[in-house]
Amino acid sequence: MESYKLKTITKNDLQEFIINLYNKGFSVNTISSIKGILTKSFGSAVEFNYKFKINGRSRLNINPD
Repeated sequence: MESYKLKTITKNDLQEFIINLYNKGFSVNTISSIKGILTKSFGSAVEFNYKFKINGRSRLNINPD
């Protein structure tokens, strides 16, 4: 896993991360749990006034098809 500064992460980065998990054979249930953790984490970052700008897609898809 690579390191990123919080303010540089885009939705496309997160989507690519999700797709990579899927391609590595993680179950949809596991990916959904990871996505939930990330969503809450980024929500907390925004709530606590971290600068976080989302670029790109409006949703993260668990199934890349």
